[in-house]
Amino acid sequence: MPAPQPALRPVPHAPGLKHGHAVRASITVVPQVFPLLSIDYAQGETDLNFAFFFGPSLNRRRQRRRLHVVRITDALHRAAQQFPTLLGRVVCDSSAGWRVVVDPDDINWPVVTEVRTCGPTIAALKRSGFAWDAWPSETRSPDLRTLDSLPMLGVHIVHYPCGGSSLHTKVRHQVMDGNGVWRFYEIWASTSAAELRGHQLHKSPASMGSFIAGNPLLDRALLADRFPRVDNSTEGSAGSTDAAREYMDGLVRLFREAAQCAPCKRDTPPEPFAVHRFTLSEAAIERLKQQHGDLTACSPTHKRFVHENNIDYVSTNDLICSLFWRAIARAHSVLRPADPHTCIMIACDVRGRVGAPLTYSGNASYPLIVHATKAELACQVLTDTATHIRKRVADVTPDLVALTADFMQSPESMQSLIAMFDPARAFFSASIVTHIPMFSICDFGYGRPAHIDIPDYLTPGFSIWMSARATDQSMYVNLSLTDSVFALVASDPEFRQFVDVAH
Repeated sequence: MPAPQPALRPVPHAPGLKHGHAVRASITVVPQVFPLLSIDYAQGETDLNFAFFFGPSLNRRRQRRRLHVVRITDALHRAAQQFPTLLGRVVCDSSAGWRVVVDPDDINWPVVTEVRTCGPTIAALKRSGFAWDAWPSETRSPDLRTLDSLPMLGVHIVHYPCGGSSLHTKVRHQVMDGNGVWRFYEIWASTSAAELRGHQLHKSPASMGSFIAGNPLLDRALLADRFPRVDNSTEGSAGSTDAAREYMDGLVRLFREAAQCAPCKRDTPPEPFAVHRFTLSEAAIERLKQQHGDLTACSPTHKRFVHENNIDYVSTNDLICSLFWRAIARAHSVLRPADPHTCIMIACDVRGRVGAPLTYSGNASYPLIVHATKAELACQVLTDTATHIRKRVADVTPDLVALTADFMQSPESMQSLIAMFDPARAFFSASIVTHIPMFSICDFGYGRPAHIDIPDYLTPGFSIWMSARATDQSMYVNLSLTDSVFALVASDPEFRQFVDVAH
């Protein structure tokens, strides 16, 4: 029989905990209510999840020092007050729809749980490459949707026999995107580190850290208009609006055609799928950029497209998305030749595009759909596909964001969008985490994390994880695939040129 699992120990969540005593802190959160947009709903019921591993930390007396749960929890509550979205509740009624309500008299504090494990040490996990199947089962944190208060944020702390610890965090994706989460983590870690050293944070949160310097606006609940529309009377906006409407018309047609051959309408049950991890080394990424990052690598027939659309570069993200998209499309061409369509949904940060400050912590992750036919991709080289993606990314304007939000207001549109990205289809989404000094900003006072990960049991679907650590530039890709598609993707010649490990 399997060994009994240790029970999770909830940590007292009254604000202002210090040295084991509950001290009531002044609450600075103001009452506010704001609606959730359809772009929020596009994230579904998923959570933003990360795991931070800390090796045994030694103090000046060479004694092992575990993460101080009370201090970290106290810092968590102090930081959350700067992000009132995380302290509210998602409610719904027939007249106002879905919205977040922040009530200072009924704060929805984050849930914190703690457990000790007899499992492997941090060093053993590191030797295994932090492979998911080596993680103790106790690392699984509670599902936020199963808790009575439906908290916006959950933290699960695991202590290992070596003296190391790990933090597993979950944030409701409906109220915050990846960039907002990392801004919150920076405030939380800075607060924890200062309290551990016995210092008071006299700086305002707006002056702390690299992301929020110079701008005190932290939370989207403080923004009056998060996605402003463009005044169509201004010069130059008509072309933008026409392009946005053309894009939306094409998207509607794609939805309708995809719905006609949805996997759920097949007579046979859907094939089971699993999350697989792929790894690209730093050298592989450099080879990818050298071979396909130069626009001169475009095919002769595609150079006209590049010239007409004034494309002057492709990003590393464009190339990585193209590499995976092309391999998946080729696999589906073999398995489902009757379906001509393929598309990728890319999470595109639209803060700067819609006039929101970079410190805006809400959900500004726009679901950009890039469509092609399988026949089109088959005629392209990888650089061609990357320029196709770059063109669509450049087309994301305030008009397009507004029109997409209007389109996705209906439940039917949202259901179609979610159904399109079933693992059995040739469609998938790419959520890219990169260009964030993650190891530096997550020092809670116990040193930098030994490892940061997106576990498969926390984040099903597709995510690209590019480390910003100077000593480890490998990129990890978590991808939900059926067994038959995975077999074809893993053996794809173009794909295997750059993907060093797939399991």
